[in-house]
Amino acid sequence: MVRHLAQYWNHLAPLNKLVNRLEKLGQRALAPRAAPVRRAAQLHPDKVTELLESYRSGTPSLTLAAEFGINESTVYAHIERSGVDRRPYRKLHGADLERARRLYESGTSLRAVAAEVGCSVSAVHSRLVELGVRMRPRR
Repeated sequence: MVRHLAQYWNHLAPLNKLVNRLEKLGQRALAPRAAPVRRAAQLHPDKVTELLESYRSGTPSLTLAAEFGINESTVYAHIERSGVDRRPYRKLHGADLERARRLYESGTSLRAVAAEVGCSVSAVHSRLVELGVRMRPRR
């Protein structure tokens, strides 16, 4: 039985075969390849002004990012560089919170409630939990 197991025990053979192939290919096979350099598109100053005006008028930053073909963090970078005050994070409160509670307790899905009151699903969920609303199990 030992003789039969010995034929499967040559675990160095595949490694040696790989080393030989790489040596045949030469050092260039082992050299790391340079990653392509990606450079973000620069917005023209007129576009930056347009972006800032849209932000001031209340357009959400994600909408601006999609509209101008940039990342949301780039939108915020332009806002900070220009000195424009950032809008406060929209917290669900008051009449909107009460409406969200009524909708959810009447059987409306969390996603539909969030769309109705203009907040994220997680914001609606966390505020409803704070109110002591019993959450339905996920389907």
